[in-house]
Amino acid sequence: MSIEYRTIPAGAAPVETRYSLFRAGTGDGEYHVAFIPPPGIADAARAVALLDDATRAFPAFSGHPDAVPAWRRFFLGDVVNRRQAVSPGWPAAESFTGQPPATGLPAIAWAYYVDRAWVTRDGDTTIMHRGSLEHHFYTGLHDTSAPDEASQTTALFRALHDEATARGTRFADEMTRSWIYINDIDNRYAGMVAARAAFFSEVGLTAATHYIASTGIEGKSHHRGCLVHADVTAMKGLAPGQVTYLRGGDHLGRADRYGVTFERATVIAHGDRVRLLVSGTASIDRRGALLFPLDATAQARRAMQNIEALLHEGGATPADITHAIVYLRDAPDHAVVAPLVTASWPGVPAIYLVAAVCRPGWLVEIECSALVARPAPFPAF
Repeated sequence: MSIEYRTIPAGAAPVETRYSLFRAGTGDGEYHVAFIPPPGIADAARAVALLDDATRAFPAFSGHPDAVPAWRRFFLGDVVNRRQAVSPGWPAAESFTGQPPATGLPAIAWAYYVDRAWVTRDGDTTIMHRGSLEHHFYTGLHDTSAPDEASQTTALFRALHDEATARGTRFADEMTRSWIYINDIDNRYAGMVAARAAFFSEVGLTAATHYIASTGIEGKSHHRGCLVHADVTAMKGLAPGQVTYLRGGDHLGRADRYGVTFERATVIAHGDRVRLLVSGTASIDRRGALLFPLDATAQARRAMQNIEALLHEGGATPADITHAIVYLRDAPDHAVVAPLVTASWPGVPAIYLVAAVCRPGWLVEIECSALVARPAPFPAF
């Protein structure tokens, strides 16, 4: 097993740090870290400030001095006000979304670090240089010049396409993962989906080619009038055949069969490891029909089974999961879902958030990524 799971205190700060460590090939590590403030903390601004400090200090207090920050994301109950407790000067990608932790805490943070990487920032875009690839992180994408979610989605993706193209990135082939946050998803998801599908068709992403792994979920922005915002990752310099896509076999069918243009999971092969990016996954069958209505426990179990089917298709197991994010429509369901996830995927750093899934009947959605030490005919990571 190439992944180690650890839980440690954040130095002198009362923040619990749960992380996965993956090493292969060169021995350099990749770290996916969940930062959790102390239970019962009443001062929301203080909680956010503690998370800010802990994400900055992780390489020192964890004993991994070569870990370079690549990206951190704050999940906040009050994204408009609480993000102001975050100090400026973070050297890597940074994003904020209005999704309160399901545990009642005011905030949780997640961060990604890579040993001996070289990171530069240009506006809202961060570039991590590693080997022959550039890893691009586009965070906080939004456009409030239009009044509706469809127009905002189109403008957001067009701006992303133009910026990525200007940086020499092949949009159709080198975009790897997206998170699309919709304010009032029950009423605005369909508009986002239609606009995304139309834009993808314009740039050559179709059912005959491929789409991008994605999570579409309820989330608020701190920008006034923002109905849709997004984080997107890309890898510049990918070779033909380096990226493949997973469909889920008998458990899951293609999402585009019922009109939603995303991939269930994306697989990126490096010379020394394989990376699996699993989209937000719910309790559905291969036709896209909801299973186990009104039963959060059964829905969580089925979502995990669907994810495990994707992992198996990609040559991975739950022991290869780097981290998971669990979205719950109703916070009290945390009491039954969290023990199930912990028992099924022991050690995996998991974050639980209150965020409505794209259909009202879905109570649970889960996303994750995984890393497997497996050689492939491409440059090492």
